[in-house]
Amino acid sequence: MKHPKNDVSVVINVYGGNNQYIPNATESNQTVFIYSDDDSLKEFFKSQKQVVNVMNDDAFRLRKYCDTDESWKRYLEEIRTCKSATDLSKVIVLMEQSEDSLLKDDTTKQRFLEIVKSLAVSIEKGNTIGNIRQRVYDAQQRVKMKRK
Repeated sequence: MKHPKNDVSVVINVYGGNNQYIPNATESNQTVFIYSDDDSLKEFFKSQKQVVNVMNDDAFRLRKYCDTDESWKRYLEEIRTCKSATDLSKVIVLMEQSEDSLLKDDTTKQRFLEIVKSLAVSIEKGNTIGNIRQRVYDAQQRVKMKRK
């Protein structure tokens, strides 16, 4: 496909799974993940009647810590709406408790916290890795205290 304004070629890569195009289907949806902040590119895909989700690499990296696509999408939304590092730590501890793919040690490691930090776009203050890690430790301690 060619971008309408810039005459840029778009490459669509499909990874995993089976793709079926059934001629007697009454409806078909295609989701396009865009790695760009180019609004005209987003509008182009919307004009093609395709569902557009803007994702970055970190959103896909978070997927490996989630057991299902549904939980991944839910956590993405929850992380994006966190207003503070404390809110974010609650989501991280919930993930730790709910997802078998996420180990307790992972939740305080630099690589995991960098992924989560980049997705927490609503946090304006206290969004350093050190502060988020400390809030996660605090939330883990609160969970331990509640269990006693």
